[in-house]
Amino acid sequence: TYFIPSNLSALNFTNICIGVDFGFSDCNAVVSLAYNKDTRQAWVIRENKFNHATISGIVDIIHEHVEDAKTALLSKGLEPDVDTFCDPNEKSIIAELRRNYNIRAYGAWKHDKAMAIEQLAEELRTGRMSIPLHGALDDEMDSVLYKRDEATDAIIPELDEELGVHPDAVFALLYASRQYFHELGLEAGGESKDKKT
Repeated sequence: TYFIPSNLSALNFTNICIGVDFGFSDCNAVVSLAYNKDTRQAWVIRENKFNHATISGIVDIIHEHVEDAKTALLSKGLEPDVDTFCDPNEKSIIAELRRNYNIRAYGAWKHDKAMAIEQLAEELRTGRMSIPLHGALDDEMDSVLYKRDEATDAIIPELDEELGVHPDAVFALLYASRQYFHELGLEAGGESKDKKT
């Protein structure tokens, strides 16, 4: 399901979290996911996909997402609590976000990735989660391919990066959605180990 994120006040969200996929040969991607745990609706309200950025450039984009999310929450009279879930392979950048920018950044939950991708696809297919029309996610999802079981030719919930594109924005959304799924009590959810401690 698509929507045009121009009027956030029309969306009935209660929380916002941010997903970050770091890339060096691939692109970096930052995605802000607004959601309502009670109605089980979610919207990607901001997305950035970019390459050839310095660490400070990446951090600046993340900081902009966090500040925009806080402003959106405050405009609805909600607490400006925003968590950022990053690719856990870049612990030094996550530490810098916490230490130098006071951003609540954590390594994302990455276990059972195939189940999480399947749940994310289901949320998008049923319209419980919406993405911006003609944005980075829309473009990637048109180019992402799933693998097939060689014996049965059945499609399996594992991405085929050899034939399709590397899904940077999709992974950023996946990192944010794992926390959302966790809060919904879905099996595909998982809370960052860093956030637990």
